[in-house]
Amino acid sequence: MDIKNLAPGIYKLKKTSDGTFRLLRVVDKGKAQKYYFGASIKGLHPSKVSNLGDFEVAEKYSGKPAVSDCKVTLSFKDGSGSTFNIPVETVAEVPKIFVALPWLKKFYVTSK
Repeated sequence: MDIKNLAPGIYKLKKTSDGTFRLLRVVDKGKAQKYYFGASIKGLHPSKVSNLGDFEVAEKYSGKPAVSDCKVTLSFKDGSGSTFNIPVETVAEVPKIFVALPWLKKFYVTSK
């Protein structure tokens, strides 16, 4: 399957270097075609995606992917490079985290 010319749909991609998976949504065909990685809202034409060669198609979903064990984690690094992971139980909890940890607030953007 040519990764630079996929039919519209949802795909599971496997990164060949480390075996991790990425979600790819393909919209439209031809010049209007856009690739959206993960939850990205900025789609790119496949010719503009420089790292496509790093992936192979593991699966094309026939519809919406079945989802289980979904987890959201807020991750950040401090000044010395230590990584912190904060599990988020609900979407409503996200703003509360930024109130409790105000130094992270500059990374929290709300739509108006």
